[in-house]
Amino acid sequence: MSAVLATQSLSRAFTRLSINAYASRSFSCCTAPLLKEEATKTTKKTTKKKKPVNKEKKLSQLQLKRKEKPKIPASAFALYLRDFAKTVSSETRSNISELSKSASEAWNNETYANKIKYESMRNEQFDDYKVKMEAWREKYPKRPLNGFQKFMSDYLKNSSLKSKDKAERIDVFKTAVSQWNSLTDDEKEKWKTAL
Repeated sequence: MSAVLATQSLSRAFTRLSINAYASRSFSCCTAPLLKEEATKTTKKTTKKKKPVNKEKKLSQLQLKRKEKPKIPASAFALYLRDFAKTVSSETRSNISELSKSASEAWNNETYANKIKYESMRNEQFDDYKVKMEAWREKYPKRPLNGFQKFMSDYLKNSSLKSKDKAERIDVFKTAVSQWNSLTDDEKEKWKTAL
C-alpha cells in the first residue's frame, strides 16, 4: 500500500515537469524530491536589452504652441494685491480669504491717483502682451480651412442666420451638409483647392 502511495506522489511530481525533463531523467525514488524542486523553479527568459530612451519629452506642436503662448497680464487689483501682501503680516498672508477681504477693502478706500498708478502699470504690461501675442500668432498661424469648412462658410454667408430661431438654424445646417454630401468628388476637390 505504501508502494502505491509512493508511485502516486511520484506521478504527481512528474506531471508538473515538462515532457522533455521527464524523458531526460531516470526513474528512481532518490530523484523524486529533486524533480519537485525543479518543477517549482521558473526558468529565466533572456530578453534583449532595450536601448535607453532619451528622457526629454518631445512636445507635440499643439503642446509647444500652448506652452509658448504669452500669458494675459494681471489686472490692476491683482497688482495692488501683490503689493498689499508684502505689507501685511505673515499670519494674514497665510490665510488667503482674510488677505483678499482686507485687500479689497483697502482697494475701495484707495485714492483715485493710486488706482490710476496701478491701471497704468497694467496698461504697460498689456501693451507688451499685445506685441508678444502678435509675434506668437505669426509663429503659429491658423491652419488653412479644408474643403467642407470653405463650403460651409460660403453657404452660411448667403443665408442669414441672425433672424432665424434655433430650429430654423439647425435646418439650414442640415441642408448645407446634405448639399455637401451630394457633391461629386471633383466638385469637392474644387472647394479644397479654392482660396
